[in-house]
Order: sequence, then structure tokens, then C-alpha cells
Amino acid sequence: MRNRAAGSSPRRPARRRHRARTTTAADRAEIHAVRRLRTLSGRPVMVERTAYPSAVGELIASLPPHTVVLEESGVLFADAQHTIDLCLDDAEDARLLDCRPGDPLLRERRCSTHPAGTPIGWSEDRCLAETVAFTVHSSATSGSLARRSSDET
Repeated sequence: MRNRAAGSSPRRPARRRHRARTTTAADRAEIHAVRRLRTLSGRPVMVERTAYPSAVGELIASLPPHTVVLEESGVLFADAQHTIDLCLDDAEDARLLDCRPGDPLLRERRCSTHPAGTPIGWSEDRCLAETVAFTVHSSATSGSLARRSSDET
């Protein structure tokens, strides 16, 4: 994601609104759910919700803020499937992002996998549409491309 607001400075997270909890998924596997509020120059612009398998989530929860190197602990993100679309915010998003309920948000849904293909993270990020832009590079020689209608996602 790229900052669209000229002169704004991203912070990861500037406002430390990090909520983590461990729950049990339908298949009885424990997951660790994290919610972060991301800001640009102090303004809330994105709500990030991520779920990790328990072992990965516990590791991430034990790391200090702003830690990005997980490979040293054996967490390798090899691939990710991204879906980018629009959604309408709900009451919680509106409260966190200081906007009106029902406003459109840019949404990115992502499933990240380990080199063996094991899912190790599921994320849904919701951004104020006027604050971010996505740049996608595609190549017929370096990867597979797929187009889907919005009702297939």
C-alpha cells in the first residue's frame, strides 16, 4: 500500500490499538486474532484484522511493536492470495475510523501461507478509500493471473 496523502507520515501503529484474543475455530483449532488501527499523521485510516494459528499468534504477541522479522523464529510467509474490493463500513469501523456508518471502504482480504502451503495468516484490512492506493505489477512470465467477478470472491 502506498500513502496517497502527500506529506503524511505512516505509523505502524501510531495509535496503539492492538487487541488480541485466542478463540477456537470451527475445526477446533485455536487461532489468535489481532486488531490494529493504522494511522497517517495521527489520523486513523485503516483497521487491520488478522487471525493466526495459535503458535504463530503467540509468537507475534510476544514481539515488541514494530518487529517485522519473523523468519528468525521460523515463520516464513511464502505466498499470499489477495482479494481487493469495496465494502460498507459497520458501526465498529465507523467508530475506529471516525467516519459515518455505511461509508465505502477499500478492503483487502489476504490468506498467507508457509512454503509448504500451510495457511499461517488470514487478514482483512479496511481502509478509508481516499487515503490509500494499491499498485499491482503483473507479468505473464513470472506468475499466474486470475480474473474473477465480484460474486466469486
